[in-house]
Amino acid sequence: MDRNLGVSRVATSSTDALAYVDLCHWGRFGDGHQCRNSGTTHTLSPMDIPDHALFMLAINSPSDWCNIQNNYRWHG
Repeated sequence: MDRNLGVSRVATSSTDALAYVDLCHWGRFGDGHQCRNSGTTHTLSPMDIPDHALFMLAINSPSDWCNIQNNYRWHG
């Protein structure tokens, strides 16, 4: 299961970066944002499918990566 989460190997220590899982934006398809070396932005997406592969750092609650609330992103 660890390989499904982006892990390269079983951890050899608690600080083994190759055993860290991918980043996650719940409800967002994998487009490169989930990679630990992806770029970041503080600008949230105005749509359900962003036009870039940046990881969006939410600065306000509810810590969503998208400006619009859509509770059905997982229904597709």
